[in-house]
Parts: sequence; structure tokens; C-alpha cells
Amino acid sequence: MSEQKKQERIDHILLRLGLVSDEQIAQALMRQKSHGSRIGTHLLYQKAVNEEQLVRALAVQKHTPGVVLGGRKIADEVIRRLSLEVAEENQVLPFKFQAESRTLCVAMADPRDPGALKRVQRACRGIQIKPYVACEIVLLSQIARHYRGREGRVLDQIIELPALFVDEPSESSMSGSNAKESPVPAVLMISRTAFHKNVLPSVFEREGMHLDVSSNVEEIDVRMREHHFEQLLVAEEMEPTFVQWVREGRLPPFPSEIVVFGTVSGVLLDNPVPYGTMFEALQRSLEQLAARRCRTSIWKPPYARICAEIERMSRPLGLRRLAVGGLQVAALLLVPSDLRVRQSGDYVPEALSFNDLEGSIEIARSLRFPWDVEACLRAFAEMISGLPNEGPARDKPKLVLAAQLLALVWYRHSAFRSVEVPVRRLGEELTRQAGHLASRSVIETYARLLATEARRRGRAPREQVLVVARHDQRVQRFAAHLETEGYRTVRSLEVTEALRLHERSHPDAIIIASDEFAEEAFVLCRTVRETSDALVYAVTERGGAELVRELLDAGFNDVFVPPFDHAIMSSRLGRSLDARRQEKPPTRNFGGTLAELPFVDLMQALGGSQKSVRIELRHPSGKEGTLYLHEGRMVHAVCGELSGAEAIYRFIAWGDRGSFSTESVVAFPESNIDLPNHTLLLEGCRLVDKGAVETS
Repeated sequence: MSEQKKQERIDHILLRLGLVSDEQIAQALMRQKSHGSRIGTHLLYQKAVNEEQLVRALAVQKHTPGVVLGGRKIADEVIRRLSLEVAEENQVLPFKFQAESRTLCVAMADPRDPGALKRVQRACRGIQIKPYVACEIVLLSQIARHYRGREGRVLDQIIELPALFVDEPSESSMSGSNAKESPVPAVLMISRTAFHKNVLPSVFEREGMHLDVSSNVEEIDVRMREHHFEQLLVAEEMEPTFVQWVREGRLPPFPSEIVVFGTVSGVLLDNPVPYGTMFEALQRSLEQLAARRCRTSIWKPPYARICAEIERMSRPLGLRRLAVGGLQVAALLLVPSDLRVRQSGDYVPEALSFNDLEGSIEIARSLRFPWDVEACLRAFAEMISGLPNEGPARDKPKLVLAAQLLALVWYRHSAFRSVEVPVRRLGEELTRQAGHLASRSVIETYARLLATEARRRGRAPREQVLVVARHDQRVQRFAAHLETEGYRTVRSLEVTEALRLHERSHPDAIIIASDEFAEEAFVLCRTVRETSDALVYAVTERGGAELVRELLDAGFNDVFVPPFDHAIMSSRLGRSLDARRQEKPPTRNFGGTLAELPFVDLMQALGGSQKSVRIELRHPSGKEGTLYLHEGRMVHAVCGELSGAEAIYRFIAWGDRGSFSTESVVAFPESNIDLPNHTLLLEGCRLVDKGAVETS
């Protein structure tokens, strides 16, 4: 048996720590396939993790302490203790020397490489070497900077704007005092856009950066001479003027990177980071902007729930992804008035009364999102004011449909501010608005969505289904139907990718378009049969008896053939999953103290094993709480008068005081938790560290 501890895969560690999702791992693996390098580099590229989080996972993998090099100051005398040749050959960087013990602390991509350690030891005779693990791409960049006086190609220089909208933790627990010693990075932006001047500085500040925005050449000249800016951002419309200023000598030379950027939409579509990732970051920033604009309002709109309902309604109404994103942006730009709403069965005009609608349209114009958010807001304003649709919006059916959807969702949440309003009452009230706020077909779609959501809240989240289809619309429509039934779907375009997802996320069922993949479908079925108990289904339009028999003989649980009745298909799938669930042996119950197994560790263990349990927690003060996990995900929590996320934060604050017991369950109360486990745990730890949560 090897003397070294077995090395766990880095993606498994990141998943176990709750730092990444299966989808992010799959994207990183696909990029690694074509670009090489380590998977951690590609996760940094996607901004799925930051350097600190990746170092934390590497430290677990290598069983070695980690070091964050980004922003760290290293003295020249420390660098000179190791030659350039040794540093580059072994990918090692000295970063601290402890004179008392004559120990040189070095950062390495692989501190478990005995050959590299021996070579470094020989080069530093009489000095003890203490290895630390570091991110490979950051390490190489720092070696290039400290030894050759130039910046390395960090992440292949893939981020054109420096974390404009990405929401990452600003507190660093691993870099210690070094984070405090580093100056705040400063960025200079040359732009005339009011949105950039009014909104972006606060976004940069949240990211730990200082942003100066100006379009006056004299002011820019003074700032460039008096301050050090790490980057210069030039708005596209200002580029000719900026070039002329430089040619005329009106601005000093700028030693750092200069980036010309277009619009927010250009960043979203042109940046190599996936559109979905960038849009989520933009959405988070707009949610914060909405919260600030609603600061004095009596009622705080549930923007996240409004955006989620817009997304779920858009699919059956035929709106494409870009239009859905634009509609969500429009929803986040609306600020309701402070007028109180009458809870009656009549039309409530105050429910659709908004403050500063022109300001919202101005922000939409400044964003220049690739979908016409400005026109959508104007069509929406015309609709709620009772004016006829005129101009461009009248000639664009999708815009009119989007305005109806926006009006309907906002009306539901403004007029009925409680999620406990009976579905029947909501349906009756929305039906009264037919022809006023939206067409009857749109209202019927919304009523079905609300009814489905009400049923879903009354039961536990359903199983995960992996859908493998490239262009087959029959399978794609069936997947959309399964989502309305409460199943969690994961989609894949390739069989090889599907097998990787199956290995990592362990779906309960797999549905494959067998007409598209032919022989690959048989390979997938055989592999799944050998490695798990997941159900496997084939969808084929050919439907001949011989083909169906061949698929069933190969191990498929069922074959769906024309006519494709989604209700019947999902019923057959549901019955099979229910039968399999009953066959599974129950989870063995156990208990213990929080001193032996702290709450955060308990959640990570149960979450990683995807257990469905009820946990009873008890504090020495007599306080008690209950938490439900469905397949590892926290779905319901109460602790005295607290519920949901607040109860979770209280459990974390108990620290090592208290005890717990678990019991396997198959029935669950109504969900009161919407956030993923890792988000809750990280936020809870942050609040406890700040002393914002009671400890008993």
C-alpha cells in the first residue's frame, strides 16, 4: 500500500464542498478536452470558483496547506533565494522566508512531486523547504512577473472586463493579513454614459475595486498622473476621441492594460464566458439596483420569484432564451409605487402603479441589452395605462406577448402579496383581467402554472431526469412537460457528456432520443445498467415492433413510440420510479452530538450522500429544531419562531453545543427553503462570524 494518502479528484472535492455544480464541472471538462491544462484552470476561467476556493479544494486534495498568490506582495530577497531555472523547471515560487527556523515557504502546483522537492532542496542547501499548494495558472503568472518582469497569461486573458457583474465573496479567510496589506485595485473608465457613472462604481466597490468614470480629458489627465490604475476601460463610442487625445499628447502613456468595450450586451454575447453565467451575474447586480431603488417602498417586490415565474411561463408561450432574459431584465427595472392595494375581487389599478417608469426605460436604453428591453417596457406602459399599442411594438407580436406576460406576473404579485392566496381565487381574479392585462390564452397558461406550483409546494421535489437529445423536438417537449410535473431535468447534447453527468449526478432516470444516436444509445444503456440502478428510456418515432423489441432486450426499461401523449409517458415514468423507491432499503438512522459532528459537516455529509431524512436538533438551553433533507437538499427548517434560512443560521450558530438525531422519511412538509445548501452554509458562517446570529 502506498505511503501517500490516496488523492481524490479535484472535481469531486469541489462538488462535495458545494463550491460548484455538476453543470459547471461538465462545462470545464468539455473545455479541458479541447484546450488541455488542469480542470481547476477552466473552472477559474468560467468564474465557477475564485482562487481562494480552488486553493481550499487543492489543499484537501494534496493534503498540504494552500496559499493564495493573487494580490500577494513578495519581497525581492525572498525571490532571489531560488534561481529562475529552478523556479520555471519545477513550477515553484518562494513567497516567504522564516529567518528563525531558516525555512523557505514555496508555492507549487504539485507539492507531492518528490523529484521537484529534492531539486528545490538541493538548490537551497542548509534551508528547510515548506511546500504549499497553489493554483497552477496563477502560480505560472506570478513566476513570470517576479522573475521575468512581465505578466503571465492569466486564464488566457479571457475576461475582457474585470469582474463587472460577478458576485464573489469579498472576505478571505485563507490569505489572512496579506489581504489587508494589498491596496484596493483601481480601474479608470472613459465613458459619457450616465448609467456607467451612476451604477457601475458601486458594483466595482462590491467586488473590492475602485472605479473612476470620466469623459473630460483634463480630469482624466490629472487622475492618470496622480493615481495608479491597473486597467483602463474605454467605451466604444469614446475610442476615436481617446485615440485623438493620445496622438495629441493630451494624456500620459498608460502602462497597464487598455480595453475597449461596447455595451453590456456586447460583454454578454462576445465574452468567452458562457452567456448563462454572465447573465446570472448581470441579474444579481440588477436585483441589488432594484433593492436600492425600492429602499423607501412600503412593499418589497419578490424580484427573484417574479423572474422565476417569467422564465417558467415563457417556455410554453414560445419565447426564446434571449427574449426571456430581456423580459427578466425589464421586470427588475420596474419599481412599484407606495400606494396600498385593496384586497378585493375588483380590478386594482394601484397594483400596476409604478414610480419613475421613464427612469427604468432610461436604464434599459443604457444597458442596450440584445433583446429590446426598452420597447418591451414601453409596450407594457401602454398596456397598463389603457392606451392603444402604437409604433414598433404593435408590429412585433413577441413584444406584445412579453408585455402581457410582464403585466400579468406583476399584477399577481402586486395585488396579492401573499403566497398563501388560494389558487382558485387567483385564477378567478386573473380571468377577470382577460382582454385588459392579457389574452385569455396567456392567462390560462399562467393559471395552470400557479396550480402546478401549488401542487408542487405540497409535495417533495421529484426525481432528477437526464435528457439526452440534440435536435429531437419530441424529446425536448417531453422534457419541458416533465419540468411542469416537478421533475428536475438535466440536458445533454452528447452521449459521452451524458455518461460523465451520470457518473457525477446519479440521475434517477435517463431519456434518450434513440433515433438521433442509434448505436450510441445501446452503449449508454449498457453502461448505465452496469454501474447504477437508474431507469433508462428510449424515444423513437420509427416505433417498429422489431426495433422496440431490440431496445427492450438491450436493457431499456421502456420505449416511447407514437402517438406521444406526455401525460401517459410521465405517468409510466412516475409509476416505475415509485416502484423502485419502495424497493430501496431504508436509510439507517443515527444520532450524535454537534461536538462530534458540527452542523456544517453533518449537512455536507448528508448532502453528498443525497439522503432523504428528518433531523431533530436540540440545544442545551432547551431550544429544539427540525430540518428536512430531500435527496441531500435542505427543503424545510424550523427552530422555535424561526423558519427557513433563519433557522439554518441558528443551527450553525449553535457551534459544538447540542445534539442531533436523524430518521429516514418519504413525506415532507411544504418547502420553505429555496437556496442551495452551499449558499445557506456559507452565508450562515459569514453571519455567525459577524455576530449577527444568536448562539442559543
